[in-house]
Amino acid sequence: QMSYAAVLAIVAFYPFFKYFYFTKSKTARFFTDLILVSLAAQIGVLPLSLFYFNQFPMLFLLANIVVIPLTTLILWLGISTLVLNFLFLKLALLSGEILKFCISILNLYAEWISSFEKLVLRNISFSSTLCLISYLAILLFILWLYKRTTLYFKFTLLGIICIQICYLFTRQLTNTSNEVIFYNSKKSLISIKQKGSINFFTNEIDINSELINNYKRGSFSDSIKVYPLQNIYTFQKEKILIIDSIYYSIDDKPSILFLTNNSNINLERVLKETEPKQVIADNSNPFYKIEHWKATCAKRKIPFHATAEKGFYSLK
Repeated sequence: QMSYAAVLAIVAFYPFFKYFYFTKSKTARFFTDLILVSLAAQIGVLPLSLFYFNQFPMLFLLANIVVIPLTTLILWLGISTLVLNFLFLKLALLSGEILKFCISILNLYAEWISSFEKLVLRNISFSSTLCLISYLAILLFILWLYKRTTLYFKFTLLGIICIQICYLFTRQLTNTSNEVIFYNSKKSLISIKQKGSINFFTNEIDINSELINNYKRGSFSDSIKVYPLQNIYTFQKEKILIIDSIYYSIDDKPSILFLTNNSNINLERVLKETEPKQVIADNSNPFYKIEHWKATCAKRKIPFHATAEKGFYSLK
């Protein structure tokens, strides 16, 4: 997808490169083309890059100035090596060594560029709808470049406005929804989203940082806080009881039992006392206990959800 998007963008913008030729020098034109090709390709892949990788490399221009000509050289060397392999083996071996050297230089340069982590904008919230609308806006912009009419200029502006409206609508829609999520993590993690703010509960922040960032990005939210794991939570009218190594008896019967951290309890007795509507066991529990708990819940006809088997559990 990214390859086709980059090529189509280069082909679409190429007729307009001539407006940036301010000299007849072939060397200057070569570097001008290099910069313009990089910009065109980046425009073509930007929505896909944001959607799939949720990041934007600010050094893409510096990277492409070296990578594009070097990749072209590597391509020709690869073809030459393949052809020479059938015609003149010794020359093919020499070409192969040059090819190997060029690839190593390319890898070292790419590694050096990627070392500037602070110059990569990460964790950008971007949905599939935003991706499609962004390509629509790019298409309208290209049509305006070819037609140069007021109508297409208005369409282009309308496309940009649609991107902004879609972003604001998606952000508003995701932030107004309330939910509790029990994650499939080796170190227990729970998130509660209410009134646009998200609270995470875990005793292992570093281990769960990727899950936290993924949810933050997907929910289009900047307001998050992280707290240690507690034993009792209230969400709307539902009461949630967390059972780890110790079982805490509470006056109000909980709607949900969350079993975590290899809970050493008599589940049969706990179910008799609490009578929950749902039992959840996360991936911090051993497999044999999860299977035993599943059988116990099935015996009492209580729904059982194992995150290691079914993935995260969401309560809305």
